[in-house]
Amino acid sequence: MFGHESPSSWPRAPFLVYTGSASVISDANADLKGADVAFPMTPGDQRPDFYIHNKALAGSIFGVVGLAVFLCIMNTYFRGPTRVHIGLNQSLFDFAESASAMHMPYLASSADQTPSRPAIAADGWRHSGCEAFFITNDQSRYFRDFMRRLWRYYVNTTYLDQTYSTALWDLRIPFVRNTAAEVAASIIKESLPKASSYTFVDPCARAGGPIPAIETALNTKFFLADRRPCVIEWKAIKKQHECISFIPEPVDATSLERITSEGRECRIFNISFRHFDDDAAKLVLSSVMQSADLFIIFEFLQRDFTTFLFCCLTTVSILPFVHILLRFRRSLVHIIFTFMIWVAPAALAIDGFMSMLRTRTHTEIKDLTWKPEHVSDEWVFKHGSPVIFGPWHLHWHMGYRPIES
Repeated sequence: MFGHESPSSWPRAPFLVYTGSASVISDANADLKGADVAFPMTPGDQRPDFYIHNKALAGSIFGVVGLAVFLCIMNTYFRGPTRVHIGLNQSLFDFAESASAMHMPYLASSADQTPSRPAIAADGWRHSGCEAFFITNDQSRYFRDFMRRLWRYYVNTTYLDQTYSTALWDLRIPFVRNTAAEVAASIIKESLPKASSYTFVDPCARAGGPIPAIETALNTKFFLADRRPCVIEWKAIKKQHECISFIPEPVDATSLERITSEGRECRIFNISFRHFDDDAAKLVLSSVMQSADLFIIFEFLQRDFTTFLFCCLTTVSILPFVHILLRFRRSLVHIIFTFMIWVAPAALAIDGFMSMLRTRTHTEIKDLTWKPEHVSDEWVFKHGSPVIFGPWHLHWHMGYRPIES
């Protein structure tokens, strides 16, 4: 604020950096002139309220009001009234992100090419030729979007299809020796030379799938990752399996860089590779062959009659109802849309049959690895389809760079 002077008399500045916390240097009465990063804060007896002091503390960027809002939003989630959306999402909400607040001083100092005073003043401070303004409603966001963002980072956002696929991996059928997860572990041990020397990375881990069982059999390092991280599920897995770690941030399998700095790395896809279209699948395999040493693709499905029977057994049957009752029995929405309105079972059935049509054969997967640069020439490819039970097969596809190369 430049008082009552005309704009033509204001000093010219080559850049402008602003923040919503200018009140830390204002008493809310006198106009501010020539304020910069060295401007003194308002003394305690002249502050309109304590919140002004709180905003000046480096450790309180997420301050008193922010903490109160956070606790209310999280309490609302844990009480449960968050499943129904009433009305339009048109309520705007102001909330400064800590990243912006921390970046502001750096931006002010680095952008100042023609400062109004020497870069290093007599008092040893580096000053920036900038003014303080009061600006509000600049980066408002919709309030419900803000709440959902908090819930996504701090609470369980695991989806039904993620938990159901994990349940199928761990399903133990009477008089059948091994689960699907145990069969997958035996395939890796029998087909992969020196399997324990690899670090396994699952970039589409969902709720964990067969990884805990495979880790138990191989006793080697595993990393769980996903574009929709299931952090709550992964934390529970990590408590029981010390060799399993996870990446809490969303991960894109098409551009994933190498995770481990030592040893060899394997990318494992557990009934997830079919979700990529051909262009994305090529990028995924290209990323693997450039930054890793091995990939393994497991699928329950193929485009054949036995897979059709398996889809009928696992979707158009009592299994989805049992799973939802056991896993989501406290969710009224899941109960209504499962037993009263059959939306959830229908969605699982449609997803299963569409996944059957999208699943690739071994030849189709190998064709996706071909590159003009002959990157794939040194790789060895294997595949198989052992029977788990009846029409249930575990189709696997493996490609790896031999250790001696």
